[in-house]
Amino acid sequence: AMFAERIGASIYDAFVDDFGRTHPRFPQPMLPSTLVPVDVFLQFNDELVRRFFNGDTRIFWQIGELSCDYFSTQGPYVDSFYRGDYHRFWSMLPMIWKTLYTEGEARVTANGDTLDIEIDCPVAHAYFELSTMAFVRRGLEKKAGRKVEMRRLSGFDDVAKIVHYQFQLPAA
Repeated sequence: AMFAERIGASIYDAFVDDFGRTHPRFPQPMLPSTLVPVDVFLQFNDELVRRFFNGDTRIFWQIGELSCDYFSTQGPYVDSFYRGDYHRFWSMLPMIWKTLYTEGEARVTANGDTLDIEIDCPVAHAYFELSTMAFVRRGLEKKAGRKVEMRRLSGFDDVAKIVHYQFQLPAA
């Protein structure tokens, strides 16, 4: 929906149809429960970014933010965004990863006012790093009601196999 809104529904629908014709393993119709092979999923996203966003992968960060906005207003995780402490929010992150992806894992650890998020993903791609970390940051900011500082300790472009970010939790 985000892409259809940004580039126009008819243009996006034509892109999806064209991609489906040239990539037979791309499932159509696409439902929320449809499993998409990771290589096809990433080819779709890469082509979308190349064609409509001049190859700027920062759009993956926006996807993560918008996904967080969606999760915080609809579905089973709404309460985790607005009630309780940070622990309630970040403790659900590994479960959300498993809900969205069939491989890899997200790990969270907290130490005082810092939260460390690691992604161990068998496919090193900017989509997984940027969309996940944007989701986390946006969720923490919703809890805090203000900007949350973060540090990137390692990422896929560092030849690292594990993405590691650290977030500074604001005082409650």
